[in-house]
Amino acid sequence: MDGKNALCRKCQDRLWDTRIPASSCERCKSYVEAGGVCRFCKNGGMEHIVSTYAPFMYTGAARTLVMQLKFRDMDDGLAYLTDAMADALPVRDFDLIVPVPLHARRERPRGCNQAQLLAQGVGVRICVPVGNALMRFRATSPQSTLASLRARRSNVENAFALCGDADISGKKILLVDDVRTSGSTARACAKVLLQGGAREVHLLCACVVWHYKGNEKNGSVAGKNGAAAGQHGR
Repeated sequence: MDGKNALCRKCQDRLWDTRIPASSCERCKSYVEAGGVCRFCKNGGMEHIVSTYAPFMYTGAARTLVMQLKFRDMDDGLAYLTDAMADALPVRDFDLIVPVPLHARRERPRGCNQAQLLAQGVGVRICVPVGNALMRFRATSPQSTLASLRARRSNVENAFALCGDADISGKKILLVDDVRTSGSTARACAKVLLQGGAREVHLLCACVVWHYKGNEKNGSVAGKNGAAAGQHGR
């Protein structure tokens, strides 16, 4: 399916309004006043992640589309998102795409892992293999129920492990998820991948919660779309 023509023009225009501006942080794609790297990343906020790529802020039409993808069968929306995600990549020289895994308890009611669907779509578009190198062996509380960055990091600590047959030694990994809020889940996954021998880990998401000045340190994970951050939260 041609993702660029999968949605009507009106929907595409609404999504365009949520595009991440060029002035975003080079490391996490969140708010920064004058370009470069935000204070959150300077303080190690995205530790283990070399760079983050994403086409949209998690607000408005983009947030609606991701939520619909999460709970409905939406081939058109999936095609559009994976095209936009692939287009957000300035380089494509990755050795392997790895989706952020869901615990079986969370995946069963949904019938799928949305990160897996996005990873597969991006893999086709950039001609990079997808591998389930990670497993989520510990069921955690939903990140959306935790208000502080410290609580979110603690929640996913030691929740992931490398799959026994994963071959990632020396590889440049593209980790894929639907939304990056605090970055805690991505950090935890990247740490496991690096410990397993990966050369470096980059993050690709459909959306990021765009944190604004005053929320760049470590107390709160609320951003421009504070309510949205609370309802998803990775």
